Amino acid sequence: TSLVNNSLLRQEETADDEPRFGMLETIRAYALERLADRGEMDVLRAQHAGYFANLIANQALLELYSAKAVYWLGWLEREHDNVRATLNWYLADPHSAELLATLVFALTWFWYRRGYFSEGRLWAERALASPALKPGGPAHALALVSNGLLAIWQGEQQIGLAHLQESLAIWQRLEDKQWLAPVLLANGIALINMGRDSAALPYMEKALAIFEDAKQPYFRVFTLVHLGNAELGLGNP
Repeated sequence: TSLVNNSLLRQEETADDEPRFGMLETIRAYALERLADRGEMDVLRAQHAGYFANLIANQALLELYSAKAVYWLGWLEREHDNVRATLNWYLADPHSAELLATLVFALTWFWYRRGYFSEGRLWAERALASPALKPGGPAHALALVSNGLLAIWQGEQQIGLAHLQESLAIWQRLEDKQWLAPVLLANGIALINMGRDSAALPYMEKALAIFEDAKQPYFRVFTLVHLGNAELGLGNP
C-alpha cells in the first residue's frame, strides 16, 4: 500500500477482479541495478522462473485440455512477459534443456489458440538447437511435436510432418503410450492437411483406441472429429 501511495507501484484491476501491480520502467531499471549490486539477481530470477515453470508444466499443460482451458489461456496471456522471462532463463542454462523443451510443448496449444505461431516456432527451434538436449529422449520428442505442429499451422506441411514422424519414431521406440496417442493424432492431422486422407486414417484409428482405453474423453472426441474430416475428404459423408 505504501509503494502504491507513493507512486512507486501501479495497481491495476483485471476482468476477474485479481489486482495486478506494475512499475514505471525507470523504477524497474533502478531496482534491477540495485539487485545486481547486491548480488541477488540470479537467485531471484531462478525463483521467478521456477514458480512459473511449475505452474506451466504441472497445471497448465493438463488443464489447457479441460473445462478450465479458457482460464489458462487468459492466465498465460496476462503472464506472457513472465512466461517469456522464464523461457529465456532456462534457455541460458545448459542444464535446463529438457525442462525448456517440456515448457515449449506445454505452451504449444496456447501459442496456437492465441495466434503466436512465429514466436512459438522460434522457441521450439531454440529448444531443439540446444546441445544439451538428449537426442532421442522424451524431451527431444516433445520439442519435435511442438515444432511440427507449429510448422503445420504456418503452412509448412512437409517440414511439420518430418518433425512429427521423427517424434513418433522416438515414442514407438520408448513404448510410451501416454505420448504415443497424441503424436499419432498429430501425424494424422498433418496428413489430412496435406490432402492425404487415406494415409491419415490408420494414425487416427490407433490414437482413438489408445484414448478410449485410457479414458481420455477430450482427445477421444478430438480424434473423432479428425476421423470425420478424413472420411469426408475420401468422399464418405
